[in-house]
Amino acid sequence: MEPDLLQVARAGIGSRFASAKSERAAEMFGRMSANETSGAYVYGSVGCGKTHLASAVAIEAMRHWWRPTFVGAVSMLGEVRSGYERGSDARSVADFERSQLLVLDDLDKPRPTPWALETLYELLDRRYANGSKTVVTANCSLAALYQRLAEADEVLAGAICDRLRDGMEQVMLSGESRRGWACDGHGHDRA
Repeated sequence: MEPDLLQVARAGIGSRFASAKSERAAEMFGRMSANETSGAYVYGSVGCGKTHLASAVAIEAMRHWWRPTFVGAVSMLGEVRSGYERGSDARSVADFERSQLLVLDDLDKPRPTPWALETLYELLDRRYANGSKTVVTANCSLAALYQRLAEADEVLAGAICDRLRDGMEQVMLSGESRRGWACDGHGHDRA
């Protein structure tokens, strides 16, 4: 089944990536659906195609009747916080936990507060324990993500990264920014 634009939007995939497709994404989804991997940790420099690849994996899942959820890590944490503050108006960790395939984009972007780490741990631990498929994107390797998260809590940082490592395919993308931003990854102009 080829998903239509409404189905893609309902999954949370932005219109810029609504037609994302790649052979690599199909292969990644194939390994997940065959239970060879529990997902993927896709990392690389700004603009190298991480979100495009993750979107293509989610769309490939939709072609096989899966119901993925695509969400930015900052947005997910904001929705969960709103749910806690207002009651049941926003999505909870359980809503994201239940997704057949969760794509968590830009995991290295939220500020590593104790609450953020506890929430991410709760979500990733539940998905790990249930064998749920998860694709995560970030601008840094797992080792660098650990360093960033450990600023708030070394134990939770280790637990989060351990769950992202075990059974997940590590996919490093490289190359110049497709959006034309020429920086060294730290916001410094390369020109």
